[in-house]
Formats: sequence, C-alpha cells, structure tokens
Amino acid sequence: MNTNQHAWTVVRTDDNGLEYAMAASLTENEARLLVERMTALGHKQSYDMRPQSPKYVDNSTRSV
Repeated sequence: MNTNQHAWTVVRTDDNGLEYAMAASLTENEARLLVERMTALGHKQSYDMRPQSPKYVDNSTRSV
C-alpha cells in the first residue's frame, strides 16, 4: 500500500474563520467527493481539502 494513498484532510471553515477537520486520512478522491457533497448543501461554511497535516491528526475521523 502506498503511504500517500490516504493523505488528505477535509476542513470546514465557518463564517467566523474557525477551522475544523471534518475527516482525515482520506484518499484524494474521497476528500474531493466529500468537499463536493458538503458544498452542494449550500451551507454558509466553506469546505476544502488539504494534504494531511500533523495539525489535524489528533482530530482525525474517517467518515465518507
């Protein structure tokens, strides 16, 4: 297994600029699909995907 296969985090940014890691250790495709799904809901928050960062590791959940 390629160690970079699960190396993406999906981050939600609320209207106050606070960030929350929604899901971590995702493949690039899983992260992209989650961002698209959440963005399509039309919430005020914004969603983006980032390469895995130690900043978010303790808050990681794998839920797609």
